[in-house]
Amino acid sequence: MLNLLSEGFARLFKSKLLYVMLLIYFIFCFLEFAGIRTIIEYLPSSDYLLFSFHEIILLCVLIVAGKFVSSDFTNNTIRYKITGGYTRTQIYMSNWIISVFIGLFYLFVTQIFAMTVGFAMVGKGDFPSDEYPYYLMLSALVLIEHLSCILFMVTLMKKFSGAVFTYLFYIMSPFVASIIIIFSSNEQTVDLVEKFVEDFFPLFQSDILTSQADIPKYPHNILMPIYDAAVTIISIFGGIFVMKRSDIK
Repeated sequence: MLNLLSEGFARLFKSKLLYVMLLIYFIFCFLEFAGIRTIIEYLPSSDYLLFSFHEIILLCVLIVAGKFVSSDFTNNTIRYKITGGYTRTQIYMSNWIISVFIGLFYLFVTQIFAMTVGFAMVGKGDFPSDEYPYYLMLSALVLIEHLSCILFMVTLMKKFSGAVFTYLFYIMSPFVASIIIIFSSNEQTVDLVEKFVEDFFPLFQSDILTSQADIPKYPHNILMPIYDAAVTIISIFGGIFVMKRSDIK
């Protein structure tokens, strides 16, 4: 397992895509900071600088992690790993750990970039606000959930298109939510479904991070991390199940 991780991280850090996407992301952030300077007095808190790019992070890590994992299938390196004595569970979990690292790496770099370049351009205001620890935790959990789903879909489809399909579902989740609400029978059910949709779907969680709305009240502030953790665990076990039964030639 350790050898798999060391080989995987070595391949990751040699990948130009990791740094190209990071550079593109930095340029986008810099331009956004320049725009924020004109509306800084309207922002709810300085935490906006730290989380306003959450949806862009999701897209960047999707491309980097999706390409990294799918290359195992397209280059047939998984077959060599299996013949080398590694189990499919070990291969899947090593890819999951590296994928999660990619997401947390981008999140960490974002925080540092915002606290240096962003604060220098805009000012740090009331940082850190009381909500900062919650936003940071939710941001990390949403990223981990997102990457777990990407890994599952790439393993299922054995192509980068699995990552694309995950992102399409991500951006279409409001339409799925609307359908669920339309078919709800009464007002009480609609309220329950609306709350579930807001707590469960990653796009709505990202909206909380990017808009810096107030932290949802109990129990919804607890339910959102629980849903993220549940989807992550289900994706991991589902991915291992698919991996063990995949016909890898």
